[in-house]
Amino acid sequence: MKRELMRRFLCLSVTAGMIAGSMTACGKEKEAEAEQEVTEEEPEAAAEPEEPALSKEELYAPVLSPATIHPGSLNSTEEIDTTSDRWYEDGDTSNEHYFLLTQMTTAQSDIGLDIELGVNSSQLFSGSPLQGKDGHAVADATLQISGEDETFDFDLTFQDNFTCYNWATDTVWKRCHPTFGAKDEAWYDNAFAGNTAYVEWNSASYERIVFNADHTFVEEHDDDPDQTYTGTWEVKSSNVLWLHFDDPVAAGVPQPQGVDIAGEFLGIEIEEGENVEDIVYDVVPQEFEIDENGKITAFGVYPVYNTDGSMDFKATYCFGTEEEIEEQLAAKNAGAAGQPEDYNDLTAADLEGAPDVVVEAGDRDAASDLEVAMMGDDIGGKIVEIHGIMDVSGSSYYVVVQEEGTSKKTRLYLLIANKPSADELPVDDDNVVVKAIVWKVNGNWELVTDADHIEVE
Repeated sequence: MKRELMRRFLCLSVTAGMIAGSMTACGKEKEAEAEQEVTEEEPEAAAEPEEPALSKEELYAPVLSPATIHPGSLNSTEEIDTTSDRWYEDGDTSNEHYFLLTQMTTAQSDIGLDIELGVNSSQLFSGSPLQGKDGHAVADATLQISGEDETFDFDLTFQDNFTCYNWATDTVWKRCHPTFGAKDEAWYDNAFAGNTAYVEWNSASYERIVFNADHTFVEEHDDDPDQTYTGTWEVKSSNVLWLHFDDPVAAGVPQPQGVDIAGEFLGIEIEEGENVEDIVYDVVPQEFEIDENGKITAFGVYPVYNTDGSMDFKATYCFGTEEEIEEQLAAKNAGAAGQPEDYNDLTAADLEGAPDVVVEAGDRDAASDLEVAMMGDDIGGKIVEIHGIMDVSGSSYYVVVQEEGTSKKTRLYLLIANKPSADELPVDDDNVVVKAIVWKVNGNWELVTDADHIEVE
């Protein structure tokens, strides 16, 4: 009995030991598997080092030379003959202080620009010439704000044509369109890239300029396929674009005669030591307008500045996509409907009636407005009355509106229907009153009159 009990006890002990051993082994196995799982887990990714913040020296380093910053268009409606776009802190046009750049000759400064300070949009205070130093534009004297204790300190570096940084005050300034506020270069790139401008010349031939997204352009002439020119385009200010021609001589880019206009509106950039007489200028400035919908319109209404202070104009009459241009062409041609093909037939013109437009003597602004309006579509068939001075050049007749007290003038060409001999017409420098109708002749809007409606005052 005892032997049997002992045998059973040993069996139980062995069985328990085996179970315990098995459990121990399983536990160790599970621990090993767990350890293996831990070692097979992906190691935590090391945190990427944060990029150091750019310093002001890196953010606002001089990218463009101040000498290349265009002051903006002189075609301003302001009483003071100055540029039409202004620079505001952070592009905030509600700020009472702003500055603008005005053109001056290179003999007066290193850069050829004046800086002027404005307060509350109606007062301008004369500035001082900019001076260039290591890509910075600085003043040769501190500007005192008229009537205030403040001064306007500046040390400007330009990041592009529309943004600069004032190191003297740690502020960013942006160029603003007079109506639509701050626009950056990307906005203008989108407005031009992929569009076409059609230009109407006095020769009645048609030129088109196609703007590509890579800032190249192609100029083509409908009446002569051989007249095809290429170049690059660049928006220089809020309403001025430059066309840089690859072959300026072939393209007939106007060259200044007898005057060093380095730094002037033709965009001439003179390197030190260059002989001005040997330089061929490749730039043609083009002005444009922006409508209330933010679209570029009236591209090419730009002035050619003459040495006597007067201006001549070129213009386009269509700008946009090909579909938009077709619509504009149709509208413009419709404006000439109802007039005779021969401008000598004035029976359809009511020159005896009240004028739609009157330009008084000395009112050059009104004369310029008329000249620009004749580049558009809304002037056809209007009767105009112009008080001015007769200008006879060979067989051509012009009426000149001279601005009182200045040398500035607007010169309007006259087509005289059934023109009599010169003895029956006013002579050079006569004060005259001209009544004319705006008609399309050879594809251009012209002032058409006759001898009976040119009176000497």
